[in-house]
Amino acid sequence: MLGTDDGAVAVWRLPDGTPAGTLRSAGTPPTSCAYSPDGSRIAVAFEDGRLDLWDVTTLERTISLTAAVAPAGPASRSADWRVQAGMRRVGLQADAIAFAPDGATLASAWSDGTIRLWNASAKRHEQRARDLVDAFLSTVPLADDVVSALERESGVDPAIRAEAVRQARSHRDDPAALDSAAWRIVRVPNESERQYARALRLAKKAVAMGYTATRLNTLGVAQYRAGAYRDAVATLEKSGGRLRAPSPADLAFLAMARFRLGQAQAARDALENLEAEMKNSNSADDAETQSFLHEARELIEGTGGGPGKK
Repeated sequence: MLGTDDGAVAVWRLPDGTPAGTLRSAGTPPTSCAYSPDGSRIAVAFEDGRLDLWDVTTLERTISLTAAVAPAGPASRSADWRVQAGMRRVGLQADAIAFAPDGATLASAWSDGTIRLWNASAKRHEQRARDLVDAFLSTVPLADDVVSALERESGVDPAIRAEAVRQARSHRDDPAALDSAAWRIVRVPNESERQYARALRLAKKAVAMGYTATRLNTLGVAQYRAGAYRDAVATLEKSGGRLRAPSPADLAFLAMARFRLGQAQAARDALENLEAEMKNSNSADDAETQSFLHEARELIEGTGGGPGKK
């Protein structure tokens, strides 16, 4: 077997060296491969944290596994740990994989020093589809997007794909997962416009399913990142109104949004409120909130750019 940078694994027969086929998986390069003891399956680990099992005869992917990892950030934002993209951000991948002698268990050694054991037994048709849906949901929390991804995914048995699409269409989106996925994007400056647009879509869906101060804050920050400064001000004021006092994140992005709108004095007032709040709250020791304060100071008092027009 030989892995390539585009996520494919070429398979040859020995001893004559004739090509047996190619295992295709959209995404990142493989990091490790292993045959099951009976030679009927191939396990492949990928750089983004996935472990896929393939049938040697049909070259069909039968199982897709993912490891859950807590992303960096406050505990309140980390309720949903099913994020495959987050694994790549923190560099977590399986460096080695091996089957147990009976082929029913797969062991994986990870770059964070852990060893995980997986059930690698053959699974029923519906469960294989469920595994595929869960793998996509760990990366794409919107059910509609999962359906689209499944329809584009190569190397999947048509019957498994049809069942997976059916299950994805019946899946009810989790607003907490949507909010968490959006926050992981917007909490960081200098992401791409495409990423911010995706985060805004996720945040809007989460709020539409029932808003809380946290979800409104995520939406307001997403609106700011997307350049919708007036919408951001309205949303962040609404978020702060649901609390006894605006959160530091509300104040930081209110200050920046007002500055972008040319409201220099209102921006400085919000920044002063943020600085006072940082002295009187537990946020003073929080790295994420400190980064928001730094970003607001750089924009309003430093060289972070001038007022915008939106």
